[in-house]
Amino acid sequence: MKEKFIIIFNENPSRVEVNKNVLDLAIRVTNYISDNFDASDYFTIGNESHEKVFSFLIFLKENHGQLQTEVELLPINIDTVHFSMLENIFIYASNFDIQELEDVQDDIWDLSHLISPATS
Repeated sequence: MKEKFIIIFNENPSRVEVNKNVLDLAIRVTNYISDNFDASDYFTIGNESHEKVFSFLIFLKENHGQLQTEVELLPINIDTVHFSMLENIFIYASNFDIQELEDVQDDIWDLSHLISPATS
């Protein structure tokens, strides 16, 4: 997968640019966490409520709807809460063997280190 994730500036709100592959993967991981919330590791995804995870999933899907093509980069203004959630979902998914996400595990690993280099 060709993922494209660029942090334009990291303030509050942050501005990032992502392509369809990144949003697809973020939606897939967040959907998994939302559907399996009780089994998710609270230390990895943070002390977030199920409602916050579900709200983040809606945020991702709304932004996904704005993408027109696979190569287009979508600029997103993202607050620190959502940026932190974005980091946490990929850290969570990269740290655990999740059968439902096995086919994209390498992409998750690469993206988690691209978004949050401190995890490498």
